[in-house]
Amino acid sequence: MARLMNISPLMMFLFLGSTALAVLIQPGLAIRVPAPAPAPVSYEFLKECASKLEPCGEKIYEAVFENGKVSDNCCAKLVSTGKDCHDGLVKHLIADPNFKGNAAQVLAKRTMASKSEKETVEEISRIKDWFSFLIERNVKELDLNFDCYCLARSVLNATSLTVLKLCRMTLRTRSLSTLHSLKVLSLIDVIFDAKSLKNIISGCPIIEELYVHRESYARDHVDFSVSKTLKYLLLSGLQFNCQWLEGLIYGLPLLEGLTLYSCIGLKNIRIGSHSLKSLYFSNDFVSENLSIDSHSLTTLDVYTRSGAWKATFRTPNLVYLRLHCGVKAVISIQAPNLFEGILDLGHYSKYVPSYDDTVHFLANFNSMKKMMLRIDEQEIIFPRNIRNTCSPPLPNLKHLKLKIRRELKTKSELEDSVYWCAPSLETLELDVMEYCNRKHLKVKMRCNELKRKSELEDS
Repeated sequence: MARLMNISPLMMFLFLGSTALAVLIQPGLAIRVPAPAPAPVSYEFLKECASKLEPCGEKIYEAVFENGKVSDNCCAKLVSTGKDCHDGLVKHLIADPNFKGNAAQVLAKRTMASKSEKETVEEISRIKDWFSFLIERNVKELDLNFDCYCLARSVLNATSLTVLKLCRMTLRTRSLSTLHSLKVLSLIDVIFDAKSLKNIISGCPIIEELYVHRESYARDHVDFSVSKTLKYLLLSGLQFNCQWLEGLIYGLPLLEGLTLYSCIGLKNIRIGSHSLKSLYFSNDFVSENLSIDSHSLTTLDVYTRSGAWKATFRTPNLVYLRLHCGVKAVISIQAPNLFEGILDLGHYSKYVPSYDDTVHFLANFNSMKKMMLRIDEQEIIFPRNIRNTCSPPLPNLKHLKLKIRRELKTKSELEDSVYWCAPSLETLELDVMEYCNRKHLKVKMRCNELKRKSELEDS
C-alpha cells in the first residue's frame, strides 16, 4: 500500500471516479477497489467540492466517518463550500458498496456537525470583524490567545502595530507581512511552517525583539533572516543547523540577548558576537562542542545533560556564570573578571569521575569570589594524596554555598576538604538536599491517604 502525502482523502476518492477503477482512501492509505455506482451528482462537481477542503479533507473525513475532531478553521472551510457540497460528498461515500459503516449514524452526525460548524463560522466571523475594528483604529499592541485559530491576514498587514504577541494560534501566509512599525514579535506555541515564519519575520524592518517558542518540536528546518535592528532573540523547540545560526548571529550587530532552548540540529556550535551581553543556552541534544567568543558578554547560563561535552569560553568581561553539566566536561575558559557563579554538577553517563577530574574541573573557575556549588558529598571530600599533590582549585573564592545531594554523613571531614579547596574562604553555607527523606515522606503520605480511604469505604 502506498502512502499519500498532502492529499485530501475525499479528493483522492473522486480522482479516478470516471474510469473503470476508483481509489478509495482511508486516511493516509490507498486501496484499489471496484468503482462505485454512479452518483446522483457529477464527479466534476464533487471533485471541485473536495478541492475546496484542502488541507482539511482528512480531518473532516475522520470527523464524519470516525470519531475525529475538526478545528474551527476546518469547520469554517467546510461550511464555506456550501450545503450541497457537504451533502454530496457524504452521500457519495455512503453509496460506495465497500462502505461498512452505519449510514444512518453518519447522516445524523453530518446534521449535528453542520449545526456546530455554522455556530463556529459565526464565531470566526465575529473574531474577524473584531480584528478589522482594531486594525482600522490603528491599534499599536495586540496580545492574542485563540486555540488553533488561523491568524487573519489583516493583522499581518497592520502597519500601526508595534507589539504583536500570538499564543496557541495557527500561522499560514504565503506572502510577506507588512508590519513596518513592529518592534516586538512573540510566537508562543504557534503552529506554523518554515515558509510562513520566514514571511512574517521578513516583513518587520525595525524589529527589536523576537521570541519563537514551540512546545512540540518543529519538523522542518527554519531558515529566516532578521532585520539588523534586532536586540533580543529567543528560539525554542525549533530545528536548524549551526551554520545558519552562526550566520544569523553574525549579521545582528545590535544583538544583546540570546536564548537557545531545546533546539534540534545543534552540533559543534560557535557563537561569536561583539554586542552580545547575555546568553542562555539549554539543550539536552547538544553533542560535542560549544564555543563562545564575545568580548561584551557579561552573563552566561549553560545547561546540558550530555555526558561527552567540550566547551570553550573566550569571555574577558564575563562576571556571572551559571553552568549545569557533568564533571567529565572538558572546559577551557578565559574569563579573568568572573566574579560569581552557580555550578550544578551531575552524572549523565556510566563514567564515575575521579578526584583529579573534579579538581581540574573546579580549577577552571579559580577567579570566582562567590559560588554556589551543587555536588555529591563523596566528590568534594578529597583524600590526603590529592591534597598533597594538587594545588587548591579555588584559591580566590571568598563565599561558598554548598548544596550536597543525599544525606550528609561526615560534616567535619567535608569542611576540612572544602577549606583546602578554597583556602581564602570567609563564609561557608551548607545545604543538604535530602532526596531520600523526601521520597520516603511522599510514600508515607500516600499510604496514609490510602488507609483513610479504605477506612471510609469500610464505614
